[in-house]
Amino acid sequence: MTEKINTTKNLLERLEQAILQLRQNQDNAITEVGELLPELAGIFRDLFEMADKHITEIPVDILIQQLENFEEFYQQQDVVQLADTLEYEMRESVCFYIEILKSMEQK
Repeated sequence: MTEKINTTKNLLERLEQAILQLRQNQDNAITEVGELLPELAGIFRDLFEMADKHITEIPVDILIQQLENFEEFYQQQDVVQLADTLEYEMRESVCFYIEILKSMEQK
């Protein structure tokens, strides 16, 4: 489990770098975000599975809204809205996921 936590923390650092690139309107920012997408999708998939198995209280409706916001702004290539969604929504979900993993590790 510790390896999964470390991998997720690494993703969180890369996510924060991508947010900074979006805020600075760097040319490759959207591409960087796209490269994080498979890992982010895996985390959300894990969160949905945990919710389905009632492992912990997970606000599924909020996660769905975050994914919808991400998809919309990513397709529109709206760097401002995409940065906001990543920073204030998806980043928080990744942090929440890390906390769940840590609590499961302690059990």
